Amino acid sequence: MPDLVQVYRDFEGEDIEVYAVCMDLVSETMETADQVEAFARERDIDLPVIVLTGKLEEAQELFDIEALPHTVLYSDGEARHTHVGQASEKEFAEMLRAALGSD
Repeated sequence: MPDLVQVYRDFEGEDIEVYAVCMDLVSETMETADQVEAFARERDIDLPVIVLTGKLEEAQELFDIEALPHTVLYSDGEARHTHVGQASEKEFAEMLRAALGSD
């Protein structure tokens, strides 16, 4: 997550939006949204965090998630790039530069 936060900060002001999606809430642990917000504050995570509710299987189907972590780059409402597994700051930045057309 620190790499994603850094890329979010580096691309701030560009025509792009970056979000973190918390799927822990849909797992058996049932963390609360308040706990997720506190976690983000404590770690200086300043990008928007979307907290999913419901069943994990529904979220996996909705976002076509194979494993976590899972990164999806959307453009015009369509998934344009998917990365399964941990992505580095460099990989995140390359994905966003390609989306912005500034390879």
